[in-house]
Amino acid sequence: MNKVIIIGSGNNYNELGLVRNLGANGYRPYGILFCKENIWKHEWVHRSKYWMKCDRVDTPDEAIELLIKKYAKEKEKPIIITPVDYIVQKLDSRFNELSEYFIIQSFNKKQDEINHYASKLEQYKLTKNMGFDMLDTYLIDLYSVDKAFFYPKLPLILKPVKGGEGRKDDITVCRTIEDFDNAIENFYNNKYLRVLCQSYLEDRKEILTYGAINKDKKLCSFVVLENIRQWPNGYGVGCFAKTIDDQKIISFTEDLYNTLMKQGYDGPIDLELFVDNSDGSIYVNEYNWRPGGRNFTSIDLDTNFLVLWCLAKSNEDISAYRQVNNRMIYSINEIADFKHVKSHNISFFEWLSSFVKSKAYAAWNKKDIKPAIMLYLSQVKTIFK
Repeated sequence: MNKVIIIGSGNNYNELGLVRNLGANGYRPYGILFCKENIWKHEWVHRSKYWMKCDRVDTPDEAIELLIKKYAKEKEKPIIITPVDYIVQKLDSRFNELSEYFIIQSFNKKQDEINHYASKLEQYKLTKNMGFDMLDTYLIDLYSVDKAFFYPKLPLILKPVKGGEGRKDDITVCRTIEDFDNAIENFYNNKYLRVLCQSYLEDRKEILTYGAINKDKKLCSFVVLENIRQWPNGYGVGCFAKTIDDQKIISFTEDLYNTLMKQGYDGPIDLELFVDNSDGSIYVNEYNWRPGGRNFTSIDLDTNFLVLWCLAKSNEDISAYRQVNNRMIYSINEIADFKHVKSHNISFFEWLSSFVKSKAYAAWNKKDIKPAIMLYLSQVKTIFK
């Protein structure tokens, strides 16, 4: 396999999952992590034993510059992996230049094509053009909307148009006109120019499918998870889930991945689906053109999307590997899920039961214990503050 370089944050479960996915399978990646020097000793991603070497920089932009300075003259092009939307966008905006030296994800090997589809509105158009369904989605210009004459169909959810335009904390579910008016006011006060408005499906099952696509090797590898709990409730990131083998959902996902492959996408991907509990309809909710935060679920599965994509991009044979997961396990981000205990949504013993029956953890890993110890100790300190 070609050299793999992970660019990311010094304190994120996504980056930790990526290095463990590779390291547990015998491939030790290099890292460029952004973190201020004065807190580097408190960060935990670089504590993983699976790094070949890990460098620190202050900012994401400095990470890209160090990448070029340090790794642009390798004999074999290094493979670049990042779970950070901002880094994905920066790499894609310089694809023509950087692809001369590195292997990076792309749409049809065209510069700025991923950035084009970072917009949730463009994702809606893409989904419809490919023949799949997405809940009604439209754009609201905050400087032209007149709330007195605007009557949205409720319930709905308001969110940033793309990752770089806002924060997940600003996502708001609106069930009444008053909710909508207050949310629009909040977005306006937070200096948003526009927001995405999408129909909100109350009675639904939330499905996450993460994996990787490569046309040259006919790779469409993925794992499907059903969310059991998420944090925050209603719109947050899944923190307790189970892998599933529902054939209708598996077939839908295979069709979607194959269609994206035909569209020219090449890289890791994280997709969110909704299943309408009333009639079983499946909707695409969101595309993330990067590895997702639940990638740690794959560490001990027979299906490892990240390893397969890196092998494919290294022009190695992947025909003997399983591409679609068929092993049923529970998966938990134990620290995010514990917030439900602190908020009295579940009891400590319910959380403990979920932890015990899980086989994949965001922090805990008995073969790579240091990051988990640092994370657990930091959480204990917050409890007793």
